[in-house]
Amino acid sequence: MKNELTVGGEIRIDGYANREIPVRLLFETAPGKMEVVGQQSVKAVSDGQVIPVKFKFAPQTPGEFKLTLEALPQFGELVTTNNELSTFVRVLKGGLNVLYIEGTYRVEQKFIRQALDASHDIHVDYLRLDARHPETRPGDLAESFRPGKYEVYILGDVDSTAFHESELHDLAEAVNRGAGLIMLGGFHSFGPGRYSETRWPTCCPWRWIAWNGRVSTSRSAATCTCPGPCR
Repeated sequence: MKNELTVGGEIRIDGYANREIPVRLLFETAPGKMEVVGQQSVKAVSDGQVIPVKFKFAPQTPGEFKLTLEALPQFGELVTTNNELSTFVRVLKGGLNVLYIEGTYRVEQKFIRQALDASHDIHVDYLRLDARHPETRPGDLAESFRPGKYEVYILGDVDSTAFHESELHDLAEAVNRGAGLIMLGGFHSFGPGRYSETRWPTCCPWRWIAWNGRVSTSRSAATCTCPGPCR
């Protein structure tokens, strides 16, 4: 569940060369109700050409569902019963979607990603987010923090100023709703990353220390820990 499902097939086109043929992937969302979850067009340059198609889709609900690959009927087509092929897929409960956000290139990110990717039940999306180069940030980053998008968020050495205030708010809300949060630490994390100045204290189980930080690759700190013994 929530892991990406790849569906592949082949379309043989006879009599409709040089014409765009719409191909759809349909998924059963309720008994007898099919929903289009993917669509693309294919074009044959000669009769009888076989064209491969591939779709990706992430089911959201466990259970057994019907899956249909369909080429839409064309004007004048006499036989349409061979335009679709159906099968059933069993969606198992489980699977973990992880968003790993890193601010600097660190060697450990390679091994963390390899370790997580080794599990078939874990899907990891990796994002480099550099506060010094806001022009490189993805325009749809806010979408990553919508409810249910990811079950776990990993923050590497990334400064709080790399995020918009609304994104940090949505991320804090996602954690408060039950998403996991891992902060790996670094020169741009925790106090030095100025997370104490954001709304994050409401979703983290530790006490923040204010820090007069700045975005820099050479930031150093005498200490980033709370005074007193660990408990």
